[in-house]
Amino acid sequence: MNDLDPRTKLTIILSLSSLTIIFDKFFLLCGLLLISILLTWITIGSYIAIVRILEKMWPLFLSLAITLTIFASFSEALTSILRIIIIAISALILTTTSPRDFIQALLSWRIPYEIAFMVMVATRFLFIFREEAKDTFLAVQMRGVEINKLKYKEKIELYISLLLPLVFSAISKAYKLAIAMEARGLRAYPQRSFFRQLRLKKIDYCLMASTILATVIVIFINI
Repeated sequence: MNDLDPRTKLTIILSLSSLTIIFDKFFLLCGLLLISILLTWITIGSYIAIVRILEKMWPLFLSLAITLTIFASFSEALTSILRIIIIAISALILTTTSPRDFIQALLSWRIPYEIAFMVMVATRFLFIFREEAKDTFLAVQMRGVEINKLKYKEKIELYISLLLPLVFSAISKAYKLAIAMEARGLRAYPQRSFFRQLRLKKIDYCLMASTILATVIVIFINI
C-alpha cells in the first residue's frame, strides 16, 4: 500500500475519522480500531510505529480517562480514548507519503496552494522543534543537571528558560523560510507547476470507490 496515491490514503483516513466521530457504541469503535491497526500495519509494514505513538500518548489517555470519569462516565471516557487512538493510528498511513506528493494531493482537491504549503511546513516544523527540544534537554543533562531530582518550582524555571531559545529558534527559521519562499517566487502565479505529476491507478479508483461506498452504507445503516 506504500505505492498508493496520497488521495487514496487521505480518503481512507477521512472515512475512518468520520465513522469514528459518528459511532458512539463500544463494539463499533473496537471494530474501527482493528481496521485502522490492520490498514496502518499493512501500509507501514511494521507495528513498532503504532506501539510508539500509543506509548507517547498514554499521559493524555490517563488524564482524559480521569477527567471524563469524574465529570461524565467511564463509558464516555472509554469511547473518547478509542476515538483518539483510531484517528492517531490511521494518521500514520500518511507517513509513507512524501511532502510534495501530499501537497499535490491537496491541490488536486482544489485546496489553495498557500494552505497546502502551510500544512506541509507546519508538519515539518513539528519534527524539527521536537528534535531541537531533545537536543536542548540532552545538553542540560550533560552539564550535570538532573531534571528528575529538581523541585517543582525549579523545573518550571528550567522549562521556561529552555523554552525561550526554542521559540526564538523557531521564529528565526520561519523568517528565513519566508525569505527563501519569496525569493523563489511563491504566489507569483495563481497556479504552481510540478515536475512529477500524480496519476491515479486502477487500484486507487477501486479503493477510493469501495471506501466511500462502504462509509455511506455504514452511516446509512446506523442512522
